[in-house]
Amino acid sequence: MTAIGIPVDQDRTKSGPSWDQVEILRLYREERSLIGLMSAIGQANRRKFRDALIRPLIKCGLLAYTIHDKQKTRMQRYRITDAGLAIWIHQVKPTLGRHTALMPGGTGG
Repeated sequence: MTAIGIPVDQDRTKSGPSWDQVEILRLYREERSLIGLMSAIGQANRRKFRDALIRPLIKCGLLAYTIHDKQKTRMQRYRITDAGLAIWIHQVKPTLGRHTALMPGGTGG
């Protein structure tokens, strides 16, 4: 696991969340659907997106299902957890420096 709880490969090449995972944490401050988020960050392959980005964040407790007992329903939405928000505020946001477009409430300037 990385410092923020993202699983790493056995070769330890992962040092933190990908930019896509950072953007997911930012966008999930409000509940969103899987398809809506895929569109927002420019992903097209639903299975890859869910398996590579969403499930690791859920497994680490950074994202949560809004409908816990029906995880595959078309009505499913996702939200950032308190742990995910804490990670964003204390570990991810400070490393972004001048990339304000990725910060919650950022203007992109």
